[in-house]
Amino acid sequence: MKVNHQHKNADKMGAESMSAKANASESSAKTINAESASVKNASTKSDSVKSASQLSRARQVAQNNQNNAPSQNNPNNPNNPNHDSQASHDSHDRPKAYGRILILSGPSGSGKSTLCKILQENFSDIYFSISTTTRAPREGEKDGVHYHFVSQESFIEDIKQGAFLEWAQVHNNYYGTSFAPIKRALEQGKLVIFDVDVQGHQSIKEHYRGFARSVFITTKSKEVLRTRLESRQTDSAQNIELRLLHAYNEMQHIEHFDYLIVNDDLEAARRAILGIATSLEFIPQPSVYGSLWQDWAQA
Repeated sequence: MKVNHQHKNADKMGAESMSAKANASESSAKTINAESASVKNASTKSDSVKSASQLSRARQVAQNNQNNAPSQNNPNNPNNPNHDSQASHDSHDRPKAYGRILILSGPSGSGKSTLCKILQENFSDIYFSISTTTRAPREGEKDGVHYHFVSQESFIEDIKQGAFLEWAQVHNNYYGTSFAPIKRALEQGKLVIFDVDVQGHQSIKEHYRGFARSVFITTKSKEVLRTRLESRQTDSAQNIELRLLHAYNEMQHIEHFDYLIVNDDLEAARRAILGIATSLEFIPQPSVYGSLWQDWAQA
């Protein structure tokens, strides 16, 4: 509000009073908006909570273990020289030499395994993340090759110990990705491939924010997916319906991915996934652009 300097003092006092009231009203409005946003966020979070109470307690125990860990590398440890607001987003410190991360997600039966095989055939410096699961092995699956098969009790204990980068419950079974082998592969400069559901995708993207890239892979329609699931002959009719329902829910998250592949033409999908993986080599990294800038400036 502009005040005319030729007004009398009384007018100035009146104007200042009105300004104070306006500021108070604006502050009150901001408070109301903040409270409304808080209620909305709380409602959204409430809708998304699906884990059993036992697993919720396990997650809390895992978080407490990480926060209270005395390790110098713990980003929440104030004695850590790298402790700052950014460090909280980069737990398990990033080494100077680093690989790349590509996350594949999408409905079961969309062709993720086929595209993963194509990547393995075309990249020598690749590490395919092997998930840990509580489900029973399918015919032909080998422990330590396709999955690490464990009991539910063992899985929950690993959650308590904070051993997982991400974990989720899918189709009444539990799946998770361990930290240790991922960290080793990245330190070796490898291309790390994740095949996870949308919950796992979100966890990995948050942990490696600004660094990991993701692809959502799907079929052209629900009926195409149904046909593929039925042709595998590994699921009952009830399980197929459950997978289709899960696929519908996953489709609601497409907008959160960096790339989308509709896998109705294998050759086109092959070119797309190879192009995406190759492009990861050109993502600027601190270890690269820092030295490049210094060399460029001194040349």
